[in-house]
Amino acid sequence: MIEEMRHGWQMCALLLDHFGYSGKVEAQKMLERRAFENERLLGAFNVDVDNWMDFFTYTDFVDRDGKFQLQMLKYSGFAPLGRSMSYMLREEAFHMGTGNDGLRRIVQAGVIPGWLIQKYLNKWISCSYDLFGTDHSSSAHWAYVWGIKGRYDEPQNENPAKLDELNDYNRHLYRDEVAGLVERLNGFRKAGEAELYAPDIRFNREIGQFAGQTVHAKTGEMLSEKEYEQHFAEAMPTAEDKKLLLEIIANEKKWIAEKEGSRDPFATIGEPRKSAINL
Repeated sequence: MIEEMRHGWQMCALLLDHFGYSGKVEAQKMLERRAFENERLLGAFNVDVDNWMDFFTYTDFVDRDGKFQLQMLKYSGFAPLGRSMSYMLREEAFHMGTGNDGLRRIVQAGVIPGWLIQKYLNKWISCSYDLFGTDHSSSAHWAYVWGIKGRYDEPQNENPAKLDELNDYNRHLYRDEVAGLVERLNGFRKAGEAELYAPDIRFNREIGQFAGQTVHAKTGEMLSEKEYEQHFAEAMPTAEDKKLLLEIIANEKKWIAEKEGSRDPFATIGEPRKSAINL
């Protein structure tokens, strides 16, 4: 939380240093924004995070979207903005490392069932897809034309940018990276556990061309409204699932594997910066 607050301070400092009175006005608005009443600008930031599975999955995948956005701004033609991204990216790496390591240890322990882990993957990865914005964004178009923001793979991509599809292009790069991370988690599964997967990019979408589409989370198959309603309840965490998860965490001492190099598996669970450095 301290690092996220520092990110906001850094952006306010940039506005104050380079944009005069209008920058001061925007910085003041940013600092006064009431971000604690589920009225945040991005949907994923209005979803409750109130257990360890939420926390690890959120920091692995929602913070990973943050990495993508910061990396795109690192290529900005406005040098003060581009330079400032390196500090945030370094901190974002701590957040993602904490989440990815936590999920690995949970899968490795084999106490929380795979089907329950999958529901939390579906929850947080699907809402992360929306964080990239609408498919045909004029804001993304002009941000690229004016040199404010690049593509995630800008230095390696020699092809001309498709200006009308920038958000969706970066969204697919994100999905590819996430699918690789989930596949890596499968290498730690215990025998008999179902294979984990990254949900289809059209599942549980609230913006863009796929908003409201009734597709199967794993296969991408189109479902009827009735079929989708049943599938959604099976694919996303329910109140009963949360209750079961909390009972497991409360009663099973080995719900998460011991941290490498640690005598106590829970010794650093509340110290994300330190544990991330040890990854």
